[in-house]
Amino acid sequence: MIYYLVADDPAPSWGTGMLYEHVRLLRERAWEACVLHHRAPYRPGWRELTVPVRYLDDPGFAPGADDVVVVPEVLAGSDAVRRRPWRRVVFVQGSFLILKGLDGAADYAALGYEAAMAVLPHVARVVERHFGLAAHVVPPFVAPYFFDAGGEPRRQRVLLAVKDGYPPPASRTRRSPARCSRKSWRAGRGGSWSA
Repeated sequence: MIYYLVADDPAPSWGTGMLYEHVRLLRERAWEACVLHHRAPYRPGWRELTVPVRYLDDPGFAPGADDVVVVPEVLAGSDAVRRRPWRRVVFVQGSFLILKGLDGAADYAALGYEAAMAVLPHVARVVERHFGLAAHVVPPFVAPYFFDAGGEPRRQRVLLAVKDGYPPPASRTRRSPARCSRKSWRAGRGGSWSA
């Protein structure tokens, strides 16, 4: 079984959403996987649950040495993770949370982690260079509903803060619409775009 440990935090979080989506994707491909929360009957109210959920405080919860727990970097040093015999993989979504999650340990290997997943190449390099594990890049993904505008173009204001004198004069050319990352996006002046 593959357990994805998730904090019992009611605040909507893209990181939590990714953990749930990983479980969903694994199950679609016939892997045994579930979300693992700390205390029953916790479930985030903002997330539709389509995956099984287990709880650390369930008296019958007894993972074995062949089970794998995927732990977000912020919970890596958790006592709940350390006192069980399972195999450990850390999932690093933000390198700024690593030190807090290590809870005083020197690196991930010192906590018994075998591998790391990182959402971006530069995060993987931080893990490999400073925290004792090879890291595999598992890129973030965008939920399909992100692009669903319900039939109406979505308008969003884009704000950009720049330092005086930036960009240098030679690079102050406007991007053409052809350079936008989606064909349906229109490049424009004045801080708004349509999807």
